[in-house]
Amino acid sequence: MIAVAAERKLIYEPVADIGRRADAGALAPAPPLPCLQTDSSTEGILSKSHWKTSKALAENVRALVEKYGLERVAFHTETFADHVVDMKEASRRFNSLRTHVLAVRYLDYITVVERQASGRVHFHLLVACRDDIRSGFNFEAYDNARRAENPDTRAYWTRMYAASATEALREEWRFWREVAPRYGFGRCELTPIRSTAEAIGKYVGKYIRKHIEKRKPEDKGARLVRYSKRGRSWSTRFSSLGVGAKLWRGKLAQFCRLSGLTWEQLAKVFGPRWAWHLAPILDCMLLEMDAYEAETSHRGSELYRRDVERWGNPDAQVVSWCVALQMACSVSWRFRRLLEDHREAVAHWKPWRLVV
Repeated sequence: MIAVAAERKLIYEPVADIGRRADAGALAPAPPLPCLQTDSSTEGILSKSHWKTSKALAENVRALVEKYGLERVAFHTETFADHVVDMKEASRRFNSLRTHVLAVRYLDYITVVERQASGRVHFHLLVACRDDIRSGFNFEAYDNARRAENPDTRAYWTRMYAASATEALREEWRFWREVAPRYGFGRCELTPIRSTAEAIGKYVGKYIRKHIEKRKPEDKGARLVRYSKRGRSWSTRFSSLGVGAKLWRGKLAQFCRLSGLTWEQLAKVFGPRWAWHLAPILDCMLLEMDAYEAETSHRGSELYRRDVERWGNPDAQVVSWCVALQMACSVSWRFRRLLEDHREAVAHWKPWRLVV
């Protein structure tokens, strides 16, 4: 049926003779388009670690805006006066600026590094100011100034939005004109946030993808996102609830129902690394098609096909469950003893007749 190798790796053999019906039917519908970890189908796919970094960044941005209010959070861009392409040199200058300026002047900040197509490195920041820098700001004039191609038109709209700025915002502009050159930086821009916290989180997160597309081999290992001491609410140590994660939880729940185990007993029966020991056991279990979300998820369709082809029959769930229990018995003698006690209470249940 299934042979368990000496190590954790499993060797699966065909089980066409067990629980096979005359007509197994179609395995699954045609898979839909894959759901990418990007904002559109035309963008590159982020690795799992970079996707987590982007997700944590969006949540930390949202938390920062909720903590200090949209009126005190500003979008800040730091560019170098010279053509800096070395990531170590860029980080050295920014660390000096962060220590002597950012940590002192602002309540909190979040920084994202980006390498442009030209190879130049610059930084995007969200800073929490001490005063209101948003009220009355003319965002329409600011947008017109950015879009204007004629210098005179650009100057006109620039005067318009500058006149609408609060005194605190004007002080920020004066401050950076004086301080930025001392640390090797050139043009700096600080503007209020026009949209919501969720929108600005996604906007800033795009810089991670842009940096990944333009990064050089020597950029590997460089920190993409930096936070102030109190600027991080989310870390990257989390698991996304995708199809694979949902399926793993569903198989674990089914395993606990079959064995009578509770969540608290897993570590006692299988040890502190119970998830590692149970991974190959849960992997061989076959659930109903709905649990795989095969009709709406490309990944779920692949997992369903894999499990069905492994057992040779989409209706072989009971057999797969019994095999999983047998494997668990070979892993833990505590589980075997607990299973024998549990079988006495559910001996009338047909699936238990297949368990050795």
